[in-house]
Amino acid sequence: ISKAEIAIPSGAGWDYAGAYKYDGTTEYEVKLKGLDSILNMVSISYSGNKEKEAGTYNAEAVVSLTDSDNYVLVGNNVKPDGKAHYELQWQIARETINLGNLNWITVPDYTYDGTEKTAPKIDVSGISQENLDKIKIEYVGDIKATNAGTYEISVTITPIDSTVDLQYNLNTDNCEWKILKATYDMSEITFADKTFTYDGEE
Repeated sequence: ISKAEIAIPSGAGWDYAGAYKYDGTTEYEVKLKGLDSILNMVSISYSGNKEKEAGTYNAEAVVSLTDSDNYVLVGNNVKPDGKAHYELQWQIARETINLGNLNWITVPDYTYDGTEKTAPKIDVSGISQENLDKIKIEYVGDIKATNAGTYEISVTITPIDSTVDLQYNLNTDNCEWKILKATYDMSEITFADKTFTYDGEE
């Protein structure tokens, strides 16, 4: 008596449409689909099909007959061991925000006038509001100054959500700015002539 054939359905394969989005908590799982018609006659074992962290993984599924004495499995993925083997490389990807090329806003040197001056900032006009809502921009260093001198400021840009990666190119990490000394115009000042005779006293 010959063994009866159990055919792997032509539509069988992985239930995976593309990379999952990493969120730090969800455990994702890839499984086979399209085997409903023979599920009562086979068992499926998986490896590498469940993960939580961002990365690229290799999953394998092995479909075996529950009654290999009376049945034989046939189909494109059936190997010499009589089992159907399915392999998949799958991914959990971190969201990446690309801010592109960033530059410091160019401002002319200040001139001292006794009032507080503010350092230049990064030009964010080319960043969409959607991405601006996802990042935090913090300035460090000489953010404000009053006296004449040369000052320096730096910036850190970080994603609000720690599971998101951030990409950008900044023309320079630090920005130098200046408050120039004021020039005092004495052209209108005159001194009254007066003659003194030396007597040894002030």
